[in-house]
Amino acid sequence: LGSGVFEHRWLPSVNFRTGLGTFELRDRARMELRDVDGTWSRRYQNRISVGHHAEALGRVIDPYAYHDLSYDTRFDVLNRREAGLGVRVPIAGGTSIDSFVMRQTDTRRAPGALVALGMIVRVAL
Repeated sequence: LGSGVFEHRWLPSVNFRTGLGTFELRDRARMELRDVDGTWSRRYQNRISVGHHAEALGRVIDPYAYHDLSYDTRFDVLNRREAGLGVRVPIAGGTSIDSFVMRQTDTRRAPGALVALGMIVRVAL
């Protein structure tokens, strides 16, 4: 809001999960409807991931790989690609910690590539 630009977003998503032998296949499709300072646009994002339950040091872990594609109507191009590897470690209840490494390329940013290491705490309510 400090820049004087107002942005409103509506993020309908569809999630799909199925078993694939001993692996789990997940897909998230999201159509982001955006109103940026009175101009409407859409961003389509699709993330597909494959994971596998495993055991390490007496704990169940979920290593996974994912690929994410984004198309933005403001630029009329498939502008962002992201791929990563991670490990989800359940803690208790619906809480887990994800450690990951990812690489993202974006045609609209300089520099066009980003590599990141990170951790996310996930809490399912």
